[in-house]
Amino acid sequence: MKVLRVIAGALLAFSILFTALLGAKKIPEKSLDIKTPEYKGVLSLWQIDSFASGKGSVKRFLLEVARDFEKSNPGVLVMVTEHSVSGAKESMLSGSVPDIVVFGRATDPAGFTELGVKNAFRGGKVGDKTFAARWAGGGYALISSRGASAADKKISELVVSGGDTAPLAAFALTGYTAEKVTEYKPSAARAEFIKKGGFLVGTQSDVVKLEIYGADFSVEWLTGYNDLYRYVAVTSADENKNYFSQKFVECLLSEKSQLKLDKIAMFSENYRTKAESENFIKLGEVNFDKTISAFLAEDLLAEIKELSEAAATGDDAALKKLKNVLI
Repeated sequence: MKVLRVIAGALLAFSILFTALLGAKKIPEKSLDIKTPEYKGVLSLWQIDSFASGKGSVKRFLLEVARDFEKSNPGVLVMVTEHSVSGAKESMLSGSVPDIVVFGRATDPAGFTELGVKNAFRGGKVGDKTFAARWAGGGYALISSRGASAADKKISELVVSGGDTAPLAAFALTGYTAEKVTEYKPSAARAEFIKKGGFLVGTQSDVVKLEIYGADFSVEWLTGYNDLYRYVAVTSADENKNYFSQKFVECLLSEKSQLKLDKIAMFSENYRTKAESENFIKLGEVNFDKTISAFLAEDLLAEIKELSEAAATGDDAALKKLKNVLI
């Protein structure tokens, strides 16, 4: 049946501004190997949210990492600023550009500096070069009320916690279908699930909220697809700032920083983080199959969402095409 739309998420689209403001200033490759410079100053870091982590504050987490970094690099300060997508656009239009950007998804790596990160996640690569490093991950879950049954992975009615991502891709690529799909804003989706029970496709944020509410439910992490990743990229064209910005990336990816990701209910790629909830212990053990590029163009993301909606209601041709456009 046709997917019902209750809301339509706003897509993350700030690449054109990065291209215009940063593309012409791209740092030369030779500057990546410069000796340790003596620098006293401030690095600007923008944290741009495209999805909710689940608990805590991503900005507060980044500030904590920044303080650790500053202790190891005397005289270098990191100023963390939280931006919405629209706020970041406005700031860039006024000529303000950060040295480091933390984001969920962009659409073009223009203006980003190649990172010297080993074994980097494929989502942050363009060809064999890495322009964004994944530093935290979430996941999609099929949340069901006690007693709800999905025989042969077929569901009659499904509620979706919507947003700027593609939760139905995870649902369809894990082998599920639904006769009727209704998408709500996250808070409304949770309210609908608590009221009526049944099945909800949500994120780790929805799982956290439902645990806080004391709801009685079970969780299956959907392994077929995941785009709920946080990336970090370096945008500074100044050699000294670029050097220390790359060092900050190393600090963010370090074991010390990664082991604290439980504070924002996200998992680490390389380290087993602490988790109080059994659901989140399981999330840290999941290997997800498909994803999208951190630099996916908006029109392709829109196509993925459309294919996902069709595949979720049993369109085999859409499912096959969806598999082919993901990485």
